[in-house]
Amino acid sequence: AIPYLARVLDIDKKNKIANANMGLCYEMKKEYSTALTAYKKSGSYYAQRHMIYCYWKDNKDDDALEIGNKLIKNDEADFETYYIMGNILAFSKNKYDEAIPLLKESLRLNERPLPMSRLGFCYLRKKIYGLSILYYEKYFKARDTKRYPITRTNLGMSYMNNGEHENAQKCFETALEIDPKHAGAYNNLGRLYTETGELEKAIE
Repeated sequence: AIPYLARVLDIDKKNKIANANMGLCYEMKKEYSTALTAYKKSGSYYAQRHMIYCYWKDNKDDDALEIGNKLIKNDEADFETYYIMGNILAFSKNKYDEAIPLLKESLRLNERPLPMSRLGFCYLRKKIYGLSILYYEKYFKARDTKRYPITRTNLGMSYMNNGEHENAQKCFETALEIDPKHAGAYNNLGRLYTETGELEKAIE
């Protein structure tokens, strides 16, 4: 695709669609700096939305958030914009209070599993375990539960910290069925057995 798009841009360097598509090609190749150059030349809304993601992956979180905030201010943001910004704030900045409303807005605009998982994570980090459980359970009802051992382990941690040991144990055991080498599930299962006084199982 890149050689054909290059031909278009040889004819019309300012072609917004061709520049945006060129950016997407390089984004898919994980060449984020090159993708950003093409997206900037496009300037379209589509390109700006993808620039948020590319800046994030290029470790330029502040630049990503700046573009996202402009789109929100101009009422141009869609569910993906809110979702990516929520991810940046949660996972790169550890600003869970700022991430939560963005993720909720993304979910309101388009109800789908991933924002539910991210909200579960944010509430886990904030130690609001009831809400963490709520969103993680919604996530697993909407998505294949035979995958994602990390997310299942996080749900188990929320249950454990909420005093629901039986549910926590089921989560950790399910995570280990998915990935028998998942260290996080083993560590938390050991902690659970210690808390419940089952020291022999913890040692195992």
